[in-house]
Amino acid sequence: MSNGITNLQNLPGITVTPAAGKPTANSVLATPAAAPKQDQTSLSGASNLLSKAVASSSSVSDVRFEKVAALQAAIADGTYSVSSHDVAAKIVDQLLS
Repeated sequence: MSNGITNLQNLPGITVTPAAGKPTANSVLATPAAAPKQDQTSLSGASNLLSKAVASSSSVSDVRFEKVAALQAAIADGTYSVSSHDVAAKIVDQLLS
C-alpha cells in the first residue's frame, strides 16, 4: 500500500532536497538564546483625552438626589400620580421595539 508521498520527486516541477542547516544538539546548546522581541504600543492624543474624560466622569454620580428625594416624598404622601395613558404607551413602545 502506498500513500504517494514518497514519490514526490516524480512530479513535474517538484524538487525534494534534504533539510539543510538543521540544528543539532551541539549547535543548539552552543548558541545563546535570543531575547524575545517586545511588543510596543502608543496611544493617540484623542485616546488620552477620552481616557481622562472617562476617569473624571466616573467620579461624578449619575443620580440626581434632589429629584429622587422629591419623588420619594410624593410617593410617601400619596401625591405622586402617573398618567395611565403614558404608562400604556410606554408598554406598547417596549413591546414593539
